[in-house]
Amino acid sequence: MLRADDGSQAMEFAMVLPLVAVLVVGLVAVGGVAVSSLRTHALAVELARAASVDHDRVVVERVTDRPWLDVTVDPPSGVRQPGDPVTVRVATTLSVPILSGVRLPLSATATTITEDVP
Repeated sequence: MLRADDGSQAMEFAMVLPLVAVLVVGLVAVGGVAVSSLRTHALAVELARAASVDHDRVVVERVTDRPWLDVTVDPPSGVRQPGDPVTVRVATTLSVPILSGVRLPLSATATTITEDVP
């Protein structure tokens, strides 16, 4: 004996499943972008610290194996004196694998004070 509501649960599940799948894919994409953004900021802080205690040569050595990064140090090591601020900017472009063809620009800036290291 069939009732009027037989199969309604399967139909509701079939209607909701694509929305849940899109939500999960979106969360994974946003999480990946957030992790990449945090890593870019951490790299900028690390490079600013290196530039504050040493010459820009150390900064360049740390990013030579990462050609996708654009790193700028301002002011350059020959100009700054102990106590001067040094700013490092790291820029890159993130390709989101889940959303094919989507490329997001990421950048981070960190500033520290140049130290007098003997």
